[in-house]
Amino acid sequence: GPAAAAAAAKKAPGFYAISDKYNTIEEVQKALRTAGLESSDLILAVDFTKTNEVAGRQSFGGKNLHDLNSAGENPYQQVISIVGRTLEVFDDDKLIPAYGFGQKGPVLMPFKDGEEPCAGLMEVLRIYNQLTPKTELGSASNFAPAIHKAIEIVVENQ
Repeated sequence: GPAAAAAAAKKAPGFYAISDKYNTIEEVQKALRTAGLESSDLILAVDFTKTNEVAGRQSFGGKNLHDLNSAGENPYQQVISIVGRTLEVFDDDKLIPAYGFGQKGPVLMPFKDGEEPCAGLMEVLRIYNQLTPKTELGSASNFAPAIHKAIEIVVENQ
């Protein structure tokens, strides 16, 4: 049961909760370093399913979460920026493979032709802003192709 799982987790060496009360990105980066993160390659997958319309009706002023016409950033732009700024310092080559999933069309949509990685966070955001207006939201939320692609990239780069 849950109690046994909690007891096993306490005994597992190297695994522990990281506090989540931070005020700055630098504080998060410091906590990640303290937890042992030295280097990490980023891989980004963006959900282009119609669930973004449903969620946006409840949380983004009735608009699709990918809406680019609002004042300020949409939730995806915010997350790409915050997560990217937080983790990009751990990415030695700053090359970020980026994909869309769940859209109508290909199961997995590379942000760049030839599946080339984006050259840093700013290029990820620039291409996201270019692709989003042309991308038709799909109905199937299938994250598996993005996971398989991430595994493929990791295996190729070992």
